[in-house]
Amino acid sequence: MVINKFLEQIQFYTKKRKENLNINFSIFILVLIVAQHSFLIKFSGIFILALFNWRTILKIDIKNIPPFYILILLIEVLKFFILDPDYSIGHIAQFLIGLIYWLSSLFLCMLIYAQVNKSDSIIIIKSLKAFTLINFCVSIFQFVKICIIEGVINPFNTGHQHPYGVSTGDMITGLFGGVHLTNVFVSLILILFYLHKRSTIFVFLSLIPFLLCGSNFGSILLLLCLVIYFIVSKQKIYAFKISSLIFLILISFYVIITPYNAHHTFSKIESIINKKPTVDEEYQQDVDNSTLISYKTGTKSIKQLDKSQQETIERLEKRKEIILYDFNTVSGKITSYQQTINFLKSNPKYMFFGAGIGRFSSNIAFNFSGIVDNSAMNRLFPTFQSALFEKNHKSIYAYMKTTHVIFHSESNKPFSSYNQLFGEYGIVGFFLFLLGYILFFIKKVDKRSYSIPVLIALLFALNLNYFFEGLNLLLFFEVIMFLNIKEKIQNERL
Repeated sequence: MVINKFLEQIQFYTKKRKENLNINFSIFILVLIVAQHSFLIKFSGIFILALFNWRTILKIDIKNIPPFYILILLIEVLKFFILDPDYSIGHIAQFLIGLIYWLSSLFLCMLIYAQVNKSDSIIIIKSLKAFTLINFCVSIFQFVKICIIEGVINPFNTGHQHPYGVSTGDMITGLFGGVHLTNVFVSLILILFYLHKRSTIFVFLSLIPFLLCGSNFGSILLLLCLVIYFIVSKQKIYAFKISSLIFLILISFYVIITPYNAHHTFSKIESIINKKPTVDEEYQQDVDNSTLISYKTGTKSIKQLDKSQQETIERLEKRKEIILYDFNTVSGKITSYQQTINFLKSNPKYMFFGAGIGRFSSNIAFNFSGIVDNSAMNRLFPTFQSALFEKNHKSIYAYMKTTHVIFHSESNKPFSSYNQLFGEYGIVGFFLFLLGYILFFIKKVDKRSYSIPVLIALLFALNLNYFFEGLNLLLFFEVIMFLNIKEKIQNERL
């Protein structure tokens, strides 16, 4: 009785606040709290929302939810008992956390669908705008804080002074925490969303955090998506004007604020064409090698080396017991895909069904192994790692940690949702994603709107991180896609 009365009081309060602010509080809580980096905060937010909306969840027609989430759960439970059974405490904990992530994704999707369909479109849009405004403020605050720490107006131009300098954008995580990539891609899809809604102010409130993140790949992808939107859109004049303005701002940002990133991007493209390492990476590799040779030959003792050289020696000394890679020849990302392909070829059961949750390539695999610094999962649960993970993607990451910060780019990290899909769920898991998620939305959305460029942005983004476990980027994707489907149905009825 006390609990019910308490819940009723909270519901009454939130209803009053909702009427005053005219936003959907469930959606706002989803994007504000569940999008946080900490998995403890995510699960707490999901539990609270599920508690308030359990009746709504039960009433949802399952046909309106992507079948991918349900099928992947069922298959993984069967695989746990049939494919390479391992009932150690660490693996059981890892498997259960993996199931919780997929269940959370399913419940979030159901909550999003329910809230989008029961609310007016304008209320959902206002809820997203409220988030956008807060994320803008937080991103600006983070940038100003870095400027104060560095004592400069433009920290992007202070060289390779990790964690700032040209890496300043890595620290602009906005409301998401963790890695800046989430801020990059959520901002990108919101730019496309607001562009279609003709909300010019919010296009630029999303663009500024996007630019501050300093993602070269994200910038190229944004331009590609703007071109695609212009092609499919019905409002070509407005799309052309805003897209042209975004292009000019983007170029100005690279020329004035972060010219090194522009130089590095062009060098990278040139290196891909000529199949040679970029000048900076080649130079840094030579510096590391010469420092190591000087130290090992006894030309200089450790005390005679400057601080930077001593740090270099400490990094290189860690390579004694790990697998070595040459990032100048082949990037870590490409190597990770090669390892995934070789793994699939090694056994038919792996090719079709993968290694299972957390056993080849995922956030869970990295966090349980202990190789990720300050991992909450490693502190709370027993350490566990499969041999398949240890000799493949973990080894790439372990080597990357011994390299100079200039090599710590996304192109050298094995993190990729495609590695996760193929490596842990096999060809079956990948086709479940294509048919039960991507095709599910393609069949329902309005293809003359933001839906297609946003979908393309998502497919490219999945190459850079384990976003299935992030419960953030896909959350935003699903909100605006379900909204798109709802608006399409409403327009067809007119």
